[in-house]
Amino acid sequence: MRFLGYLLLERNIININAIDFFIGEVMAGIFGPTPAINRVRTWATSNLKNYLLREYPNIIWIPNDLLHRNPNREPWVKKAAERGDKLYNINITSAFKDQIAHVLDYFRSNPDLNISRMSVPEAIRQSEEWTKQLNKKASVEDDLIGIHVVRKYPDGFKWVLVSSPKALEREGKLMSHCVGSYCDLVKSGHSKIYSLRDKKNEPHCTVEVVYKNIIQMQGKGNGPVDKKYVKYCKDFVMKPITVPGWREVGDLDNIGLIEFDGNYLEKDKLTPSDKEKFIDKIMEYLYSRPVREEDYRVMGWANDIMEISNVRNSDIGIKAHRETDSGYKYEIIDFLFGKYEDRIAGQIKEGLRSVTFNTILEYYKIAKRDFGY
Repeated sequence: MRFLGYLLLERNIININAIDFFIGEVMAGIFGPTPAINRVRTWATSNLKNYLLREYPNIIWIPNDLLHRNPNREPWVKKAAERGDKLYNINITSAFKDQIAHVLDYFRSNPDLNISRMSVPEAIRQSEEWTKQLNKKASVEDDLIGIHVVRKYPDGFKWVLVSSPKALEREGKLMSHCVGSYCDLVKSGHSKIYSLRDKKNEPHCTVEVVYKNIIQMQGKGNGPVDKKYVKYCKDFVMKPITVPGWREVGDLDNIGLIEFDGNYLEKDKLTPSDKEKFIDKIMEYLYSRPVREEDYRVMGWANDIMEISNVRNSDIGIKAHRETDSGYKYEIIDFLFGKYEDRIAGQIKEGLRSVTFNTILEYYKIAKRDFGY
């Protein structure tokens, strides 16, 4: 049950599940002793969550008349719309995700830091200053003993495994990120750090691998990799260093790629005809299995799909709803993704065609994450 004061305080974020999922994602990349991780998790689930609910600027106002068209919205959303309250969807960017991942690295590396009351903007500011100070101490001279070439290219570029503290610190200094603080993770065998080097041994992309999973692929300053180096990154992903291969590949956005049917496509080379392929794949995923009640991550997405497709309760045969929010949403998803007829499937497909290609790519990633296994 949501109370009016709570709603106003939280700015009426409709897709609030996106916040919980985001926090789970960034916390999944943090490792260390349990007390240290619990301390960081407490900050993320309180300070970070409150910031996203109250202050994060990247929110989209959803007009009330649009909400009225979809009778399947949660009861609190319908009541807020009827009162004329403003409601929003939150859009958490990949750039903000990188900032928060950096903040959590900062917290992990400084266990005595008092973070209980630290705001998100202050945490970002401190983490950036920490990286500057960390890299200021590092030498630009490489530790050739601390790197091992794992792949060479005819033009002189190469991938190297970075293992010594000095080599890690140099990588962080030249790339303007905090990999220099990963010495303990590398020494323990938890993380492996790979670096794309040119023929002058200058770095252009840093990759963190944990248990055959690519966790991070970062360009300079934790940003995207320059387009002229994407071909090497794509090769790194497509031809794994490990055997039999990578289990999961993260940070594909930073190298401009998206996975589709086992291939990695460059997003800026996708054509309008590719949009239909992604829509077909979304529909295939939706038909692949019934949705379980614990699949909370697709709850808000189900309503989005129904909204853009103008699918209503009467179209899919919903006659009654249970009282709880989770039960209410689950019943919608059960009918929408498990029992809808071909006519409704066509209606949903037309709705998907009406949105931008970027939106389709986001829906595809959600569908693949939640149904593609």
